[in-house]
Amino acid sequence: MGFICTDNNYCLIRYLEVLYKQLRAAIDEFVLNIEIEKNYSDNTVLSYEYDLQLFLAF
Repeated sequence: MGFICTDNNYCLIRYLEVLYKQLRAAIDEFVLNIEIEKNYSDNTVLSYEYDLQLFLAF
């Protein structure tokens, strides 16, 4: 992650924020890939995106 922390609570919050952004970017990239490269149907793309957003919210 590349940052130094002295406060454990701050470190955990910062780590989770970075992780969330990375997962969000991976989900966006995946959805774009199945939509453009794989040419999945709109309903399939929406279903995958919805399920992955639920996972991210968990």
